[in-house]
Amino acid sequence: MSDIYVTCRIVSSPDPSVELELIVHQDSINATVGQSLLLPTSYTIRRSVSHWPSIQWTIGNRMIVYFSTLNGSINTEGFPTWISGKTVTYPMHQGRVEFYPMNASLLLEDLQLNDSGTYHITLLHFEKIIRKNLSVWVHEDPASFDPSVELELIVHQDSINATVGQSLLLPTSYTIRRSVSHWPSIQWTIGNRMIVYFSALNGSINTEGFPTWISGKTVTYPMHQGRVEFYPMNASLLLEDLQLNDSGTYHITLLHFEKIIRKNLSVWVHEDPVSFGMYLLQK
Repeated sequence: MSDIYVTCRIVSSPDPSVELELIVHQDSINATVGQSLLLPTSYTIRRSVSHWPSIQWTIGNRMIVYFSTLNGSINTEGFPTWISGKTVTYPMHQGRVEFYPMNASLLLEDLQLNDSGTYHITLLHFEKIIRKNLSVWVHEDPASFDPSVELELIVHQDSINATVGQSLLLPTSYTIRRSVSHWPSIQWTIGNRMIVYFSALNGSINTEGFPTWISGKTVTYPMHQGRVEFYPMNASLLLEDLQLNDSGTYHITLLHFEKIIRKNLSVWVHEDPVSFGMYLLQK
């Protein structure tokens, strides 16, 4: 199967001041195998634009749909009244999805268990990019999910300084307050870039709710392969051979059906310990 590439043309008259808003009307949805499921979204453009935003749907780092907008019009509230453009549906999803440019919603048809995951919708307008997420959980039957499970996520340091070349642990832990039939998945990102996604299969907890063992599959995304290590028992992430561009806000997310917990941790990487000391003095 040949790869499909979308080429973006740089326009000489960018308009980064355009006011865009993207709304995801449900951030988590449960569904059953064989159903069709609408991922409901809408967007507004607060004033007339010469270049419309493109729209992109992905799951993880896999493209689903890319809509290249040519022209359109909006009403007084900023909602599109008509729109023209070209929709590209990527091979793995052809025949199973339908995209609606007027509101950017996506219809998933004939759901399968492996359609579970975090879906990302992105509006792209030159320097202004808006991205939001929506979690989908597909079950074998309606009785097989339990949204009442009690989860707690702890980030033990919310800000860490480190030096180029070091290894750095982002220390976290989590508890599950009672036995579960479906374990939460765990996701690490920096900004809007995926680092690690852990799909839990099974496990057990002690009387305090901490995991005593866990099995599952870890996916490390290409930009971080060979430089990170993930620990499913406590959800911590080890960053190796730090570089200056590893500085940023890291996000850890527990995803369990309708219950999503997300916390942040800031990392500051300095060239040497002396520059770190100067940073402390400046503070």
